[in-house]
Parts: sequence; C-alpha cells; structure tokens
Amino acid sequence: MMRVTDAYRFNFYTTTLDNLQSQINTDENEIASGLQVTNPSDNPAAYAQNVEIQAQESTNTQYASTLNSLNTQGTFYSSAVNSIGNVLTTIQQLAVEQSSSTVDADSRSSAADEVNDLIEQLAAVGNTKVGDSYIFGGTMSNNPPYTVDTLGGAPVVTFAGSANVNQVAVTNSTTVDAGISGQTIFTGTANGQSVDIFQTLQTFSQDLANTAGLSTAQQTAALQTDLGNINNCVDLTADNLATVGTYTKNIGNLLTANGTVSTTLTEDSGDLVNADMAKVVSDYSTLTTAYQAALYTMSKVESMSILNYLPASSV
Repeated sequence: MMRVTDAYRFNFYTTTLDNLQSQINTDENEIASGLQVTNPSDNPAAYAQNVEIQAQESTNTQYASTLNSLNTQGTFYSSAVNSIGNVLTTIQQLAVEQSSSTVDADSRSSAADEVNDLIEQLAAVGNTKVGDSYIFGGTMSNNPPYTVDTLGGAPVVTFAGSANVNQVAVTNSTTVDAGISGQTIFTGTANGQSVDIFQTLQTFSQDLANTAGLSTAQQTAALQTDLGNINNCVDLTADNLATVGTYTKNIGNLLTANGTVSTTLTEDSGDLVNADMAKVVSDYSTLTTAYQAALYTMSKVESMSILNYLPASSV
C-alpha cells in the first residue's frame, strides 16, 4: 500500500484552503457590489449581452431626453394657442359690436386702435421663445419668425420663419415633428375657406379706420364681411387646439412606452449580472464554515504527524 507522505497531505490541505478562500473572496465581492458579473472572465456570454443592453439603455435615455424636451415644449404650444384663441375671441366680440349700422365713426376708430394692439400681441405670441428656440419658427428657429411694421395704420405682420419643421428620432424606428410651425397656427382652412389670421385682422383694422373712405353703409358691409372672416379665424384656432392636443398626447404616449422599454432593459440587465443575494449569503456562510473546519482538521493532522519525528520515550 502506498504511504501518503506529509508533503502530499500538506499540499492537499493548502490547495483545499486556497480554493475555499477564493470562493469566499468571490462571494464577498458579490455581497459588497450586488453583482455576480463585473468582468468578462466572470461570465463571458453574460458580460457581452450586458454590454449590448447598456448600449440600448444609453440610446433609450437619449430618446427619453428628446421626448421630455418635446413634452415641455408642448405645454408652451398649448398655452400659446389658448392665448391666440382668447385674443381672437376679444376681437370677435369687437367685430360683432362694430359691424352694427348704429356704431359711429369715433367708436370704430377707437376699436381700430384696440385691434392694432391685439395684432401686436398676437405677433408676440408668434415669437414665443423657449430656451434658444422660437417654437413657431419651424426649421428656422434661431430668429423671431414674425416681424411687425407698425408704421402707417394697421400693423403689417410678416412671417420670416419656415413652414417646415425638423424631424427627430424618438425610437429606433420612429421620428416625430420637433415642433409646429407658425404657418400652421396662423394660416390654414376653416369652414372650407382659406384663413390668414394676420391678414384678416389687418383688413378688419383698416375697415374700422375706414382708410378706403367708404360710405357708412359700405363700411358696415365691409365690417360684416370681416366678422365672418374673424369667425373662421376663431374656428381655425379651435382646430389648432385639437392639433396641439393630439401632438402632446402622442408625445406623452411615446414617453410612457420609453419608460416601459427602460424598465425592461434594466430588468434584463439585472437578470444577467445581479447576484442572487439570498443564495450568495447562504453560500458564503457554508464556505466560511467549511474553511474553518478545514483549518481545524489540518491543524490536528499536522500536529499528529509531528509525532513521527519525536524520539521514543523511555519509561
């Protein structure tokens, strides 16, 4: 029978202790970090999958940032179009009053001044700026989209922006409008009629001031026509409120979907790299117990082996 040498026995125990200590160190790291995969060598396949997921998370975070900006911008669109509607309602009421044949010239002249002020107010709404961008400028958002010439009677408002808007990616396969052009808000079609809000109000102001020198009957008829056109402006703005509502709702839905994707990616990453803490703690306890037991056994066996080298005692 082959005799087990002391050197072999010692190497066996030290190897066992080293292996146990290595496993203990691994469990300690997992307990401290909460992760079972931190380096490629821990689990090459899981590590590679997690790197891909992290790239997807980064892209999804960028999409979320874009959507949050659009969502914030949407509140400014809603506020602006509501303001336009309020101004037009005021002008509509003026038109109802001033289109009556009983209104005198002084009243209409005063109303023209009021309308001029409201036109400038609308132009200011059209030049709403959020951060560094004019939200109604379309692709030309760096400069005010509306200029106002106030010389010589009714203000003349000119659109200097773009009817086109930029497109931005919000998912890997989806792009949306980055805004709404003022051309969409202040011009369009209502009740089957072409509508230009600023042109309509400019004409209304001029008719109130009677710059064409019309007779009273002719001026009243012109103002009644203006009232119909202003009603179309009000209806166009109501349609635009619905358009803005649809736009902001779509952004909100995309934000919700983005959050769902983010949660899924986080869970997938966790499944790959997170440690099972209950199992790790249990394993750690078992390994430390085994380590202590191995130390104890080694000390006993090694101390007994020393007797082989002691001289026989005489009685």
